Amino acid sequence: MLQARAVARRRRGVLLITASWALVTALGLVIMHTMTASGQQAPAQASTSHPGVSPLPNYTHPLVHEQKTTVAAAQALVGFPVSVPRDAALNNVSLSQAWVNRQQRQVALVLGGGKVTIMMWPATYRDPLTEYKTYIAENHVTAVIGQVNGQPALVITPGTDISRSNPAWVEFDRAGIDVNLESSSYGTGTLLGIADSMK
Repeated sequence: MLQARAVARRRRGVLLITASWALVTALGLVIMHTMTASGQQAPAQASTSHPGVSPLPNYTHPLVHEQKTTVAAAQALVGFPVSVPRDAALNNVSLSQAWVNRQQRQVALVLGGGKVTIMMWPATYRDPLTEYKTYIAENHVTAVIGQVNGQPALVITPGTDISRSNPAWVEFDRAGIDVNLESSSYGTGTLLGIADSMK
């Protein structure tokens, strides 16, 4: 029970981080527009290359303490197969970047320059369906149990959390790997299609 609660808290944390990405992006655009309109130059974005400084996650850098890599190298570093969507399901949304956090055994694939992000890591729950039902019961967001390749999936409708800012989200278990797809550009139908195509 405590483990389920801990996982629910972690998932809420993931959603809060995702919501904060959207907020930071929106605030940045407002500041840039205001400064441009007043004739001032927007300040340069802070460098993320300083030793010891971890950039905040965003749509193109989705993990903390990440390193850019390839899918094959990521698999070798984390020790599990990294599922990649088939091209036909992506509707011309191609793989832009692959990231890995070796210590946490986390992998992220960024598609279409940040339009879709796929994150995966070893699952910490015992039963995905129970975990998803617990999440739905404990969170104020529109979510249902769907299916990915005949297995249960958590499907979260975009813009339905308290702040109306959450992205579309699909989570499913693939052979003990917790796979999460999120997008602020596409709906859950597109994410489910991508998830179904992952090999």
